Amino acid sequence: MKAVILAAGKGTRIGEFTAKNNKCLIPVEGQPLITYHIDNFARVECITECIIVVGYKAEGIIQQVGHSRNGMKITYCYQPEDKERGIIPSIESAIDVINDDFILALGDEFVYKNHYQETIEEFYKRQLQCMVGVIETENINEVKKNYTFRIRENGCLYDFVEKPEIPYNSYLGTGNIIFRKDVCELLSLVPMNSIRRERELVDLFQRIIQKGNLIHPYIVGEAYFNINTIHDYERLKQFLNSRRDNEYVYE
Repeated sequence: MKAVILAAGKGTRIGEFTAKNNKCLIPVEGQPLITYHIDNFARVECITECIIVVGYKAEGIIQQVGHSRNGMKITYCYQPEDKERGIIPSIESAIDVINDDFILALGDEFVYKNHYQETIEEFYKRQLQCMVGVIETENINEVKKNYTFRIRENGCLYDFVEKPEIPYNSYLGTGNIIFRKDVCELLSLVPMNSIRRERELVDLFQRIIQKGNLIHPYIVGEAYFNINTIHDYERLKQFLNSRRDNEYVYE
């Protein structure tokens, strides 16, 4: 299995930092945000390579992250600035080097005490096709900034909606998705959203379901942050500060 981290976007809502840097390099406890993903994936036994999709200020990421970290090989793929917007085009930028099952992550996410190892073990044991990382939140506005879904009686997910005005429940969907490599054959079938003018994850999920496969959820970790704004960044720093006295570890 490989890990694919999407880090091509500009992230203009984070403030002045992104004028000279990619958002994924914003410092968290003394190191770039994106490196926590790499370190987490390096601890998972079956992940053999980390592929980072870069674009905006790519040279900064390559310089700070390098081509290997904690024994994990790192490969870079470039997403052209004129390519279509959305997560799907970013994945397509790496399609030639994935060639394997993979776990997806967004470079501006932070997962506290992730559940990757046990989830990937379950993924292979049950021979699943797709597992979506989710987390429950007390703030329904967080769901509105991500995506929502309905949950069937068997626990599987369906009816995904990006940035919903009225979420179905208190669970938000994250960018931490485990895919079989066959999903790459469906990417070209994902349409452009007519309103946001992006090709989105939620429409890929719909294609997976239409093909007859089930989408299973997993709790991505004990806490989750998507760093889109300065407010999100401050929330993360406050969260980490509150756990300093409790032998906090990054995993």
